Amino acid sequence: MKLNIIFDIDSCLAEAIRYDEKKNIRLVEENIGKELSDDLLHTAYNYSHYIFPGFYALWEWLHKKGITITVFSSGIKERNIELIEKVAKRSFKNIKEEERPEVKVYSRKDTFNTEHFRDEPDREQYQSYWFGNLKKKLVDVVVTKEELPYSWLVDDDRSYVYANEEKNLIYVTSQFHYFPESDYKDNEEFQSFHKAYYLCGLIDKILKVIEEKNMTPVDAAEYVQATLEGKVIEQDFYFPSRENMQYYRDGLKLLQTIDPTLKMYLHENVRK
Repeated sequence: MKLNIIFDIDSCLAEAIRYDEKKNIRLVEENIGKELSDDLLHTAYNYSHYIFPGFYALWEWLHKKGITITVFSSGIKERNIELIEKVAKRSFKNIKEEERPEVKVYSRKDTFNTEHFRDEPDREQYQSYWFGNLKKKLVDVVVTKEELPYSWLVDDDRSYVYANEEKNLIYVTSQFHYFPESDYKDNEEFQSFHKAYYLCGLIDKILKVIEEKNMTPVDAAEYVQATLEGKVIEQDFYFPSRENMQYYRDGLKLLQTIDPTLKMYLHENVRK
């Protein structure tokens, strides 16, 4: 069965600039250069959005692997569609237009609102290990029950995970800003800015585990993110694989086969 990967947008794939736009754009230009800044900047629903570096190459890499790419964001439909159309066009620019994949987009209206069941005694049945009012329910919304073991949700917010879909989550680091605003930079800022590299390295590892151990994609994702770390997925699980810099380095090498200009924009292990 074909593998599906479902991406969140805000603080995962992109960061919207909601204040001090000129100041924030200038900060990015000064640190990564105007040419790259312009390439990563898109306007959608009258807001400027920065795509995190490496995602264009990551989407092309995933497509070449035969993986279906989908987007599920709790943002409004109009913004989501406008932004993803631009990101997809840029990501697949090296592919003939008639061969470019369709990227389906799910939005706020597609989320499962647990508040509608506030007075029901069995409301907790909709909650995963991580409480949240809005849930990105995958089964019967984005994928079928049969497709669920072959589907991953990439998100920076665990509270969106629906009950019994915890193993479908590939969790990434996020920060309150796109690029660090001060000279003091910590490891989480490195992880957040380079999350596309991490995803590529991690997914490459998971794909190898699927082949070597004959696991389903969700079981392989659990194996790599938790079992190999000596952990189990539970309420306090913090996805320690995000701290493994080898995934970032391996992912960068793979993505450089598509975009040789990619590099690390912050130093690894900046806080010892």
